[in-house]
Amino acid sequence: MRFLLIGSLLSLLCLVSVSATSITAAESEWLVDDYSADETALLTSEQSEPSFALPEEEAFIETEHDVAVTGEGDGDDDDDDDGDDDVRSASSISIPSRNLGLATSSASSYYATLDPLLTWREAAAHCEERGDRLCSTKEICTNNEPIEAKHLPNLLAFAALQQENRYVQLTGDGVCQSVLKSEWSQSVLAPKGVTKSLVICCSTSHGQSRGLKQGPQPTKLVKASMRDQMKDRAEQKIRDYNRRQAEKEKEPKPEKKAEAPKRVVVEKKPFHWGNAFSCSLRAYGPAVGGWKWSQHPRAVGDVDGDGKADIIAFADAAVYVSLSKGDGTFTAPRATITNALTYYRGGWHSYDTYPRMLGDVNGDGKADIVGFASNGVYVYFATGHGNFDGGRHVLNNYGPHAGGWNSFSNYPRALADVNGDGKVDIVGYGHDHVYVSLSNGHSFGQPYVALSRHFTIAGTWSNSNTYPRFAADVNGDGKADLVGVASDGVYVALGNGRDFQSPRRAVNEFAPGAGGWSNFDTYPREVKDINGDGRADFVGFSCCSVCHAFGKEDGTFTPIKCTLKAFVPETSWSNFQTYPRMLGDIDGDKRADIVGFASEGVWASFAKGDF
Repeated sequence: MRFLLIGSLLSLLCLVSVSATSITAAESEWLVDDYSADETALLTSEQSEPSFALPEEEAFIETEHDVAVTGEGDGDDDDDDDGDDDVRSASSISIPSRNLGLATSSASSYYATLDPLLTWREAAAHCEERGDRLCSTKEICTNNEPIEAKHLPNLLAFAALQQENRYVQLTGDGVCQSVLKSEWSQSVLAPKGVTKSLVICCSTSHGQSRGLKQGPQPTKLVKASMRDQMKDRAEQKIRDYNRRQAEKEKEPKPEKKAEAPKRVVVEKKPFHWGNAFSCSLRAYGPAVGGWKWSQHPRAVGDVDGDGKADIIAFADAAVYVSLSKGDGTFTAPRATITNALTYYRGGWHSYDTYPRMLGDVNGDGKADIVGFASNGVYVYFATGHGNFDGGRHVLNNYGPHAGGWNSFSNYPRALADVNGDGKVDIVGYGHDHVYVSLSNGHSFGQPYVALSRHFTIAGTWSNSNTYPRFAADVNGDGKADLVGVASDGVYVALGNGRDFQSPRRAVNEFAPGAGGWSNFDTYPREVKDINGDGRADFVGFSCCSVCHAFGKEDGTFTPIKCTLKAFVPETSWSNFQTYPRMLGDIDGDKRADIVGFASEGVWASFAKGDF
């Protein structure tokens, strides 16, 4: 037997029988406050209603712990007790009569409430008795809000859905979302009186043929006599439970043998890319809007804080967002910023002059937009659901007229968490030095020199198309490192939280003189964690396949492996300017996936495996 804990022994002894035409103040406490005279009359009226008695399987009780749980049992005297009752004490068990009735706050309401919490089977049986059925989420939630929310009790509530053991969570202030039984059970562990269960019935096709409207059907009150019948059944269940608990306490308890802890073995699987697939999003490509990288940059990052990377795209006159659904698809493009950061809104004419990128500047789990304008750095903070605030100028540097940063090709910039505080900082590759500006959560500090000559023009790193540079945590210590492509391979300068060590070669590949990776536009590269081990990996799109090298704890990379034959020139992805490719975790599994912008829309490939 399972039980719901909801009362005290004293309240059981004090139950008052209710006539068919009256209801006491104590018995109506649980209803929505401030009923009108008409609504009070409705509550006390005797209407012809199909009977709804407490099923044989269910009883509802409360212990001194005031914790609500539910359970099943048939309540017969000769029942075997399998020890599954989740009840902590046999003392102070009762069930107030006011918790046993069905009621609504309005004659036209679709909602009936039964407290204590009812099971999915009870709700289904009730609707079946009416000649109806349980509803679907879409029938209850219209425009993501409960239908006729004004009639909901002013408490957290749950209603059973058509799908077995699934519920919809409802509140009078507009919450309407489907939850599993396990999630529902956790939610009912709330202060006494906070949680209610609702019954919402919808018409069947047979009922509609008899003239009933489609969808939720208005409900009525149960008669007081039926409330009394329900109370009697519950009290009998309580007596049966107390008797069995007393018998169990007399039985000798066998000694439990200590069991050796079980070793949990997590099987690791070889890393591979899944097949390339269309994301069913006809947008952001040359043939669906005329998108070209220099004028219309795109980025992937988690802008709504749900752990999945979304698409941000900078069009001619607006910034668009498409949120990830987690299954490889995205929502339709929606304009989220219409007055800045684009060609016609602010004069952001080209990415090379005015780069824009995503990163969590304030550490709230949502990626913000950072733009490098003529007079310095602007930040547009993510506010949730793919929206951003009005933006602000936060630093007078890293711009063409603020430090002479007039070209991303000559002076690339990156966002990465240099000091390990959970907020991205600015890394700028200047003419002679690598500069860092640390985030303080709302702006950036003044630039300081974090490394001299290496990775700069003065160190013969002439342009980012030939020698691309990045910033990412290669060794997994939580602090970003510098990664740069030289003529003979990839070099890494490990970070210590403020400065960077002298770089050393980390892998002899991905470079003009080491593999024939002559330029970024033809063979784009990126540094992201693709196997979920917390270390950034090096990924490159070669002529014929996607190649990778995993980051190691010493700051180097494993030997190169080339696997996926997609997203490369041999499969018509000829150059980055026309068909940009990037990495982002679009399914929320902590592995960065491939996102590519093809001629007629967005394509992707999931990262899978561990090594």
